[in-house]
Amino acid sequence: LLIFVTSLIFSCCYQVSSLIDCKDVLTSNETFTGRCNNKWTNLKPFIRPTQREVGFAWIQYKLNKSFTSSKDAQNTIDANEVPGIIGPDNYIYVIDDHHTLCALDYSGYSSTSVTFNIICDKRGQSLDDFWSYMDSHNLAYTAAHPDGKPNDLPIPISYTLLPTSFSFSTSYISFNDDPWRSLAGYSRKVTSAAAPAPSCSSSGDDKYCERCMYRGCVDGFQSSGGGVAYFEFRWAYYLNDATFHNNSYWPSASDLQVFQSAYNTAAGVYPAVMGKINPDEWFAAADLVIALCRAASTGAYQVPEEVFPDSASYLLPGYFNGYVKLPADPDCALPLCE
Repeated sequence: LLIFVTSLIFSCCYQVSSLIDCKDVLTSNETFTGRCNNKWTNLKPFIRPTQREVGFAWIQYKLNKSFTSSKDAQNTIDANEVPGIIGPDNYIYVIDDHHTLCALDYSGYSSTSVTFNIICDKRGQSLDDFWSYMDSHNLAYTAAHPDGKPNDLPIPISYTLLPTSFSFSTSYISFNDDPWRSLAGYSRKVTSAAAPAPSCSSSGDDKYCERCMYRGCVDGFQSSGGGVAYFEFRWAYYLNDATFHNNSYWPSASDLQVFQSAYNTAAGVYPAVMGKINPDEWFAAADLVIALCRAASTGAYQVPEEVFPDSASYLLPGYFNGYVKLPADPDCALPLCE
């Protein structure tokens, strides 16, 4: 048994350590796809975002839950291979897991080894052609709230307005805060929605069966296939729109009023200040937004094409009418390189 365990540990560690160094990939002239890794402190200067905004409060949740020690940080990152694309300037452009990497950066555990899964190598393209490709394949979220107006709806922006570095540290944050993206994240972890939401205590129930939406694949409803690009940002747009611009989507005025009070308490300071964010307040707001998520009117809502171009569907992915118990979310495949 001892020999078997030792061999297993050696095999695991050898597999990780045998991955090619991402810095070597970026300094080489050879096209590369596949997995590479290095310590975060070494890779951070070579990482670029593909979105302007992140939810600070959602990062706080991840930080409190999964980055309380260097061991926790490494275990969390080991479970999250980060998908990326090499751009024409020999940087790795992250196409998912922005919030997880932000939490890692803020934690200060910079020696954590991060594995990237490079799905495309576009280093031979011009910047304009590269970003045209990224937009047309839903690999970048080039939209954002107007500066200083988090309750105004997001509008399209040029790729030149995206952060030019990936930083979410105690000394510098390169992103803007999107509290609605935070709410979309919290709404996926709801366990105490108000009646008539179902209890998730029966055998076989997913822990979060009463949550806002089902994050399925393809169109948001399938159990396998490719993921829906910027899934949570689509829901964030809707929650923002229904609460501050088109109130008719709410089941009742009282539901809206109670939610707005809880939301204003959670998101009272903008941008949110890390370390002073109260996740319990965000969960209280998320519990109350379930009434909107599951409303019959929500099923007809469409996000705007100018903000989410080239989408297969503009309806909200993973929407379920009424208080049905949702199954666990599947793991969806990464996009394919073309």
